[in-house]
Amino acid sequence: MEHLMALIVLSLALVGNVRAQEPALPPGNPALPGIPNYTVPAAFPTAAFKDYYKLPTHAQQPQPAIYDPVLHITFPPNLTDPENIPSVDPDPVVYPNSSDARAAKVVGSAVALIQSIASGGGSNCTKCKSILDMAKNADWIKPSAFPAAMVAACKVFKYASNSSCEEMFDASTFGAVWTQVLFLADVTGMDGDYICSYLNSNWCPPPYALPSKVIFPKPKPANAVAPASNGDRVKVLHLSDFHLDPRYWVEAEANCSTGLCCRRNNENSASPGVPLLPAPLHGAFK
Repeated sequence: MEHLMALIVLSLALVGNVRAQEPALPPGNPALPGIPNYTVPAAFPTAAFKDYYKLPTHAQQPQPAIYDPVLHITFPPNLTDPENIPSVDPDPVVYPNSSDARAAKVVGSAVALIQSIASGGGSNCTKCKSILDMAKNADWIKPSAFPAAMVAACKVFKYASNSSCEEMFDASTFGAVWTQVLFLADVTGMDGDYICSYLNSNWCPPPYALPSKVIFPKPKPANAVAPASNGDRVKVLHLSDFHLDPRYWVEAEANCSTGLCCRRNNENSASPGVPLLPAPLHGAFK
C-alpha cells in the first residue's frame, strides 16, 4: 500500500478479416466426408458494420464506418482508410483535453490529502480508492505530464524494476492508457475496485472472482481408455483469433512476413510487390 501512496504522491508533485480459403484435399483421399469446395455468396456481409464510407465491391476497397453507440458519433474516415495507413511508429499519443489553470493549487492540496489518507485509518482498499481519486484530479489537470511522473515515482519508490516501471507507465507503452483510464474511470466505485485489485490483490478483492475450479457434469471416469478406431475420418475446421480489420485491402498479401497481413503496406519478403496469397474480398485466414 505504501508503494501506491508514494507513487501517486510523487506523480502529483511532478505534475505542476471472412472468406475462408478452402484447404486442398489430401491427395488420394477423395472420399473424405464434407463438400470439397465452398463458394461464398455474392453479397458482402455488411452486418458487422452499420454503414460504409465506400460500398464494398470488387472494383472498390471496402471501408467501414465505425459508429460509437455510447457517444453516438461516427469516427472520421481516416481511422479506417485502407489506402492511407499512418506511418508514425508508435502512433501519436493523444491525451484528454484539460486546463492547467489551477494546477499548482490543486496539486498542492492533493499531496496534502494523500499524505493524510496514507496515515489515517481505514482498509487498504478504501485508502487505495481514495488515493486514486486524488490521482485522477492531477490527471485532469495535467494529463500529458502524468506518465513521466508515474515512471519516476515507480523507480524512486521501487514499486517495480526500472524496466517494468517504464513498461507500465511510460507514455510510449502503457502510460497513456493509464492516463486515459484514470481520466474516465469511476475510481471510487467498481472501477477503483478492479484497478486496486490489479495493482495489488491485497489492497482490494476483485469485484467478481472467476471460479478457481471448473465443475464438470460428471466426474472423470476411473482408468479411462480411448475407444478403438472404426476407420472413419472426419474433417475438422478450427478457426481462432477472429478479428475485423477496417483497413483490410482486397488482394493484399494474406501471408505477409511481418506486421498485419491483408494490408497494402505489408508484403511477403520472398515475393515483394507480388502477393503469394492475395486476400479475397470476404477475408482470409491461415
